[in-house]
Amino acid sequence: MARLVWKRLDNDEVTFTLGRSALIGRGAGADCDVGSKRVSRQHAKIELREKRFYIIDLGSTNGTRVNGTPIRGVKALAQGDLIVVGDEVLQFDNEEEPRELRTRGSLQTEPLSELVTAALRRRTVSRPRSRDVLPRRAGKFQLLEPLGKGGMGTVYRAVDLDSNRQVAVKFIRSDLGRREAFLDFFHNREAVLAREINHPNVIQVYESGVDVERHYISMECVSGESLYQTLKRHKLRPHEVLEILRQIACGLAAAHRQGVVHSDIKPANILLVAEEGAERWNGGLPDHASVDDEGGILEFSEGDTFVATNGGADPTETHGYDREMEEEIQRRVGLLGRDAVMDPPYFERRAETAFLKYYLERTQNQRGYLVLVEGELGAGKDRLISHFLERQSDPLSPAEGSATLLTSYELDCSRMEGLPLLYEQVFGVQPATSEGMKSIAPDLISFFDKSSSLAVIRLLGLGSMPPLVAEFIGQLATLLIDRRLMLIGALNPDELRENAVLKPLLERVASVTKELYLRPLTEYQIQRYVKQVFHNALSGVDLGRDLYRLSGGNFARLLAILHSFFDRGVLRSDPISGRVSYRPRSQEFELEEGKNLYEKYRALGKAEQRVVENAAFIGHRFRFDTLLRFCSIDETSLFFIVRTLLAEEFLVEESRTWYAFSNLAFQNYIAGRLPSSERPHLHRKVSRLLTMTTDPESAQLLQLRANHLYGCREYSKAIRCLLEGAYLARAEYETDLSRRLFQEILRIYRELAGDDAIRKEVVGVLRNWFRRDGNWYEIFGDLASQQIVARVKIADFGISFRIGDETRGYQVQRRPALGTPRYLAPERAKGEVGGPTSDIYSLGILAYEMIVRRPPFPEAKGAEVIKANQEHKVVFPEDSLVGYPEGTETLLESLVERDPQRRWDADRVLRTILKLQFDQQTGSR
Repeated sequence: MARLVWKRLDNDEVTFTLGRSALIGRGAGADCDVGSKRVSRQHAKIELREKRFYIIDLGSTNGTRVNGTPIRGVKALAQGDLIVVGDEVLQFDNEEEPRELRTRGSLQTEPLSELVTAALRRRTVSRPRSRDVLPRRAGKFQLLEPLGKGGMGTVYRAVDLDSNRQVAVKFIRSDLGRREAFLDFFHNREAVLAREINHPNVIQVYESGVDVERHYISMECVSGESLYQTLKRHKLRPHEVLEILRQIACGLAAAHRQGVVHSDIKPANILLVAEEGAERWNGGLPDHASVDDEGGILEFSEGDTFVATNGGADPTETHGYDREMEEEIQRRVGLLGRDAVMDPPYFERRAETAFLKYYLERTQNQRGYLVLVEGELGAGKDRLISHFLERQSDPLSPAEGSATLLTSYELDCSRMEGLPLLYEQVFGVQPATSEGMKSIAPDLISFFDKSSSLAVIRLLGLGSMPPLVAEFIGQLATLLIDRRLMLIGALNPDELRENAVLKPLLERVASVTKELYLRPLTEYQIQRYVKQVFHNALSGVDLGRDLYRLSGGNFARLLAILHSFFDRGVLRSDPISGRVSYRPRSQEFELEEGKNLYEKYRALGKAEQRVVENAAFIGHRFRFDTLLRFCSIDETSLFFIVRTLLAEEFLVEESRTWYAFSNLAFQNYIAGRLPSSERPHLHRKVSRLLTMTTDPESAQLLQLRANHLYGCREYSKAIRCLLEGAYLARAEYETDLSRRLFQEILRIYRELAGDDAIRKEVVGVLRNWFRRDGNWYEIFGDLASQQIVARVKIADFGISFRIGDETRGYQVQRRPALGTPRYLAPERAKGEVGGPTSDIYSLGILAYEMIVRRPPFPEAKGAEVIKANQEHKVVFPEDSLVGYPEGTETLLESLVERDPQRRWDADRVLRTILKLQFDQQTGSR
């Protein structure tokens, strides 16, 4: 006779006799009624098949485990097996089971009995459950283990069930989740700003959102320990200190280029990543994320590495032909009719939807807001608002659960007729023709003032708002303080700069305004979208990455690319297997797209063609100011021509000043059409212009400068630029670019073999660069083959801010300076906002602790430390820099300079550290 024995918390046991089939669940409908809220009503099923009992999970919320392992599909049971449903433990007992199966089962589960006993004991004292026995779910996350707890909340190691990837997820405390200012900072600063910095030396943030009223951020989960823990254990050697400083400076430079200031650089927020299989950092660099008890700042401690599962999906599993699935894929990428291309499907981004839902719930509690959804063209602002209002108006919406019923209106702000149309929506009748616009507005204001129901007014065409409509919205905003009314609209930052009426209005209603910034989709979000569209039918792992590279995160462009992929056979559906294969051919893309661009180029006007030719001669990437000085055209005309070329997809805008050709083959062809007789003069002109740029030097800029120096036969200067660019590329982990630049040096060197005078000059540059008379060619080859791996990561952007939002048209609310006192820059301690160099000062204090193994003012605490940093210069002890290359002291002094104007920026710090490391490597003194 087979049975299940339920081991209850009160040490009592309940026995269930098993027949041919038994349902495990909660309630009277279950054969084995296990009374626990974590057990589903129909949790699992046990069946007898050919003298063996098997267990099947019925899609339960909290899963089913046998002997600590989650079951997927059908699992055979053996004598003594322990079954965990929710958080309840049942033991399988079958007296009629064959002896060989019974022996195997008892040997397998004997040590687990002790584990379950310990788990039951922990449950009685309300301690965290063992991840091996008791699984936990929090929304879409399968929580594996807690990594730490601090002032802001708790960080868990988890599996994101949407993407089947292992993440570290930070849940904030419930009391903090009720603070409006904190949530605004949490979702719009820590999550959004960190997510924009895609760099190996910065912890990657995937997304933020709210699930079951718990606000969270999911981020990259890596194995390692914090610099704080490393410094407590042992002293770092000089080459280790320089490498850590280099990688931190590299990450800060990437953040500062985005205008983001970290504001809390300290050892606890620097992660040293362990090499694969290593437990400690051993000079190359350093398992769990945890939270600092003082301020909820992410740091790291030791632990075992966990290998994430794929959530039950077998990547090698074959799929039968599924007509509905294929039609869904075709509909989503626009193959079933052209209307689908013009109206692409909406890709929901949880964090943005949660933001809107949060302020709608606050509006329901007698507190209204003007919510502005801001972003560049193609960010999906209007689609987000439409989708959100549609889901909120449907009480049966599965995505929103029990939605809040509301009355929705639309106001077309771009024309005067918008007010009469709103009047008709509100009162159900058209306003009398004798009533002017000024008489309609008071009636509408009076209606919303007296109304007690929840209402949302969607503002359309904000960028073209006339003064009368702006005045009406300003009056309407005065009701938001104590009325159940929300105003919501989409705004492009360019419209804010172009409309003289809009900016004063937003300044007037700033107290009731909440802004949501829609950034381009990240690679992670595009990967999730690809998974949603193709389910498990896609062969080829690079589609999401290539879509991100080609679209730049613009969703409308992404859909057009998907459509073209199917048209051109890059994506192919197999009608037999039901799978879709992705087989990219990059060279074909370049040539085919280049041909299309050339046809469009021939249809351009003469002025536009001349700008394209000049830009192509400058290079694949170019700066607007460089093109302006190179062309004989005024700035306004060039601006509109560049905008036309962007709209026609000749160019892509990389930043406010840098542009790039969308197709390299087209750019090379156009640049090669210039007469050879004109080339040296033009190369010399461009090389001079490139030295006038105020942008920080980068590998790409140095490569561009070297190409033009080589074109005007200044070979020594070209070689020097290529060397500097190769080292900067290695520092930015662009190994392929670094290798190409080194190969370009070799190519130039071999081309000059016949000219002894020039070749001797080039060899002198190379030997001076390597600073010794040894075999520079051998050293050169070794360096070209080296690959630098990011072993240092900057974590926790919880109090970061962006310094460039005002220039982009965004409103910036001034906040008091936050940070850890010991690492706070003097200007920020005075209450100033600070800037990128404030992070550099913190880096200097961190460098002091790595070298000296104590803080600069060890006896000072709190406010005393702040005062000491303001009044006293940080001086490194004389004997502390023994073993460091010459020039280290100058670098360190520049880091802890009290005057922010004289303090170095991250790019200069990075270049200086590279030189010091180079001196160490080549034995220079």
